[in-house]
Amino acid sequence: MRSLPAVNSVPAMSHEIPTCSKFSASYEIPTCSKFSASYEISTCSKFSASYEIPTCSKCIASYEILTCSKFSASYEL
Repeated sequence: MRSLPAVNSVPAMSHEIPTCSKFSASYEIPTCSKFSASYEISTCSKFSASYEIPTCSKCIASYEILTCSKFSASYEL
């Protein structure tokens, strides 16, 4: 794992493939850390996830395939 700056680090990135998919993510470290990301393939599926560490940690993720199924999960410490 890479070391990250301790406070107020907010890198953000996005990558898009016009013909099929779109990806965006953001990572934020104030005193704790928060992560969110989404991935979308316009013809078939969509994915989104968020990760948050306040005092403990909480993770929420959902995955959706438009033509057939939807999945969501959460993990909490």
